[in-house]
Amino acid sequence: MRTRCLLSSLHNEILVKISPLIDHDYWLCEVPHYSNVGDTLIWQGELDFLKSIPYKCKGMSSFNSLRLPKIGKDELVLFQGGGNFGDIWKEPHEYRRRIMELNPICRFLVFPQTVWYEDEKNLRADAEFYSRFDCTICARDNASFAILEKHFQNKILLVPDMAFCIDMAKWRRNYSATRPLVLKRNDKEFNVTDALQKVLKEVDADVSDWPPMEQYTLTDRVRDAIRWRPRKLGFLYELYMYHVYRPYLIRSGIQLINSHTDIYTTRLHACILSILLGKEKIVFFDNSYGKNRNFYDTWLQDCDSVKMV
Repeated sequence: MRTRCLLSSLHNEILVKISPLIDHDYWLCEVPHYSNVGDTLIWQGELDFLKSIPYKCKGMSSFNSLRLPKIGKDELVLFQGGGNFGDIWKEPHEYRRRIMELNPICRFLVFPQTVWYEDEKNLRADAEFYSRFDCTICARDNASFAILEKHFQNKILLVPDMAFCIDMAKWRRNYSATRPLVLKRNDKEFNVTDALQKVLKEVDADVSDWPPMEQYTLTDRVRDAIRWRPRKLGFLYELYMYHVYRPYLIRSGIQLINSHTDIYTTRLHACILSILLGKEKIVFFDNSYGKNRNFYDTWLQDCDSVKMV
C-alpha cells in the first residue's frame, strides 16, 4: 500500500473510533514531560486530533510534573497513549490509577496503548481496578486488544497510534541526507537480535538513540530547574513544556530522521515518523516483548516502505 493511502486510512480509523467518545470539554492527563521523542509525537498527534473535536481542553497534567490536577466532578478525562499500560513502566500506570481513584465519577478514555504484563497477578489486579470505573481503553495492536478483551470488563477498542494524526505540514523540514541511520534504543525494551547485530556490522551507518536521550542539553537543564520548584514555578513549568520543550523534541526527531537515508530502527515511533516523512526504506526490529512486531502485524504489513525483521 502506498504511504499516502495508508496514512489516510489510519487517520480515518482514529476519527471514526474515538471522535464519538469525546462529547464535552475534557482534561488531557499523563502528557509526557520528559525527553522521549516518541511519546511526544503521540502527544502532538493527540493535540492535532483534538482540534477536530468541537470541545475545549480544560487542563493538562503529567505524572512527573509533581502536581495532580484539580478535576471537577463528572468530567471527561483523557489519558495519553503509548506503550506503558501494564507493569513494565510503573510511574505512568500508577499515575492513571491515582487520578481515577481521586475522581471516581468521571468518565475516562485511554488513548491507544500497547498492553504488556510480566506478572499475571498485576494483570488481574488491574482488571479488577478498572472494572470499577467508566473507562474506555484503546488498544493499539491486536495482541493488546486480545489481552484487554479477555481480562477487562471495560469497553475496549482497537485503534492505531495517535501519532498518525500529526499535521506534518507544520513540521516538515528538508535536510541533506547522505548516510543510513540505525536508531537503537538504550533502555530495558532493547532487544539484541542476530539481525540487528548483522546490520550494525555490515551497514555503514550512524548509530544513535533519540537525540535528547543521547545528551543532556541546555533545554533539559532549564526544564529540570523549573520542575523542582512546583509551588512557585509550576505554571511556568507547564508553559515551558508545552511551548518550548515539546516542539524542541519533535524538531529533534524530524531532523534526525530527515538527515539520513535508509532508517533501521528498534523504536516504534522512529518507524512511524519515518512513514510520516515519506522515507522509502524503513527496516523495523522488534523490542524486548513484541510491541513492534504486534504493531506491524496489525497496521503496517501492507506498507511498501516498511520491512519487519
